[in-house]
Amino acid sequence: MSFFDTEGLEQHFTAVLWHCLLAVLQPSGRTEPGYCSSRDGTGMARQRDDTQKMQWQPLNLTASCPAHSNISACGPLGFMYLNLIVQLYSGSKDARIQEHLHRCPHEEDSDEEYDFIIVGAGAAGCVIANRLSAFEKWKVLVLEAGMEQPDVSLVPGLYSTMQGSNVDWGYTTMPDGRSCLERPGQACSWPRGKMMGGSTSINSYAYIRGNKLDYDKWAEMGNDGWSYKE
Repeated sequence: MSFFDTEGLEQHFTAVLWHCLLAVLQPSGRTEPGYCSSRDGTGMARQRDDTQKMQWQPLNLTASCPAHSNISACGPLGFMYLNLIVQLYSGSKDARIQEHLHRCPHEEDSDEEYDFIIVGAGAAGCVIANRLSAFEKWKVLVLEAGMEQPDVSLVPGLYSTMQGSNVDWGYTTMPDGRSCLERPGQACSWPRGKMMGGSTSINSYAYIRGNKLDYDKWAEMGNDGWSYKE
């Protein structure tokens, strides 16, 4: 006789494991995806209200906690703890470093042309920009809707505070009647990063090695240096 209905637990209390970091990114000296313009023609544009002052804002606990809740996170100590985290980690060291550099002060129209436009400065987008910008004659533009990577993302133990925040796109899956049955609308939360680094910036530094077949397939397609062995 089993004390636990494992099938019921799987169906009701389900969570989505978002994709993990493919590789540790070390941008070359020529790729500078934080600037408005750089020596190699790589550009960065963002949709934002205030370039200098965007900060991480956590999930609104007041709106999320039910009335008279006994959940510890919804109590006074929970609010005090979250407020402390905001005070310590809501900023971005990248933004502070680059405040003294030439940045786009506001949105403006431009007639400048680019050879490649990459949408999203996540792990894939940054790698592609890095590779393409190796050719000096190519001009590359990277578009990112989010902010610089906030300091809170540098603390693995605080990864849960980024879910539902302003650096999470807030996607949910379609209800299928077999999973996340305890969640509102029976839809699983699907965290997607809205910042520099994309979803790899909110995965608490989880790492998974890429499949050998994928790398070798890329090399077979003519991408020298991309094989698993290389």
